[in-house]
Amino acid sequence: MNRILHVTPDEKFINSVIWQFEKVLPNESTYVVSIPHSSYNLKHVTQSERVDLLIANRKKIKEFVKNIDNYSLIFLHGMDIVNAQIILNYRGKGKIIWVFWGWEIYDNPQAEASNVIGNLTKKKGLHKKEKKTFDKKIKEILYYLLCFRLFSYGSLILKAIKRVNYVGLLSKQEFDFLVKKKYLNPNARFFSYTYYPIEFIFKGIELLNVTSDNILLGNSASATNNHIEAFEILHKFNIGHRKIITPLSYGDTEYKLQILKYGSIYFKNNFEPINDFMPLKDYNLYLQKCGIVIMNHYRSQAVGNILAMLWMGAKIYLDESNIIYNLLKSWGLRVFSINKDLTEINIEKFDLLTETDRLHNRRILMEVIGEKSVLESLKNQIEAILNEY
Repeated sequence: MNRILHVTPDEKFINSVIWQFEKVLPNESTYVVSIPHSSYNLKHVTQSERVDLLIANRKKIKEFVKNIDNYSLIFLHGMDIVNAQIILNYRGKGKIIWVFWGWEIYDNPQAEASNVIGNLTKKKGLHKKEKKTFDKKIKEILYYLLCFRLFSYGSLILKAIKRVNYVGLLSKQEFDFLVKKKYLNPNARFFSYTYYPIEFIFKGIELLNVTSDNILLGNSASATNNHIEAFEILHKFNIGHRKIITPLSYGDTEYKLQILKYGSIYFKNNFEPINDFMPLKDYNLYLQKCGIVIMNHYRSQAVGNILAMLWMGAKIYLDESNIIYNLLKSWGLRVFSINKDLTEINIEKFDLLTETDRLHNRRILMEVIGEKSVLESLKNQIEAILNEY
């Protein structure tokens, strides 16, 4: 009998979840993907006999919750409206593990999260340009009103989070932040988890290496990239022939238009936005041109992109307020500070990593988030929780 339940939206990294759990505890899990309507076709999660579908409306969710008492562990991937409704209606004895995605707190207007938008971005009002805010996530107000009789669900998300037993995160420091802000119940515990074991997430780029010194800036058309702050820093330098390659193919359209405008003003022909979606293989080949990566987030974001570019040998700059910067430094990786290293006096700021540093970073990544390490940790943690029953 299956003892583990996963409930998730249709997201690309859920295939990694299935791969991991079938490796460590084969045939122990049920995977349920929530969908907006019965005619919806999965776009990211690979359909199989192990994957069930849950239509996201109040009636279906209540029926679903009545039938999950037999599970010992329930993994909620992200805390969207469906997962929040599940946990608030659940009365069983199974342990709830919420895998934290970030937006549940950082994009939640009801949460007093740390400041993740830069002052220049705020001054220009670019964060207000974003139409796809927390309360508009699936054509929102009407959707919530019709399906769930809700006008907004920021406070509902926070209420649901208080019910979880474990929080799945890559960084213990981020768990401590959630505890400090009192988002969790006092008995909630840290569950070390990542969607990014090397062997799964880097399929197809194992042999790729960066080949040029262009600059990759950000990962999306979102104000949390703090593009304007990064533009201001880079504008002070002589970037020479280098292109400022800026992915804007997903995110908010209004914000994207503003970044296109400012990028052209700051860098003219050196500004090279990525406006259209690319197949993953083509995208990875394109990023080979970027030996320098600047991710100016003040929160954990773009983790998969950062790890992939580290693997490919890029020189990574992160803001010191970003928990991911501190995590990667604690692993011993050669990563760099936007605050201290991306400066006019540092004449080596645009030098590519040495071959020694590239190999060092690959070795560390294999040791810390390689398949063996990730799966061993996952199995040990799950067995420890199940043994408590």
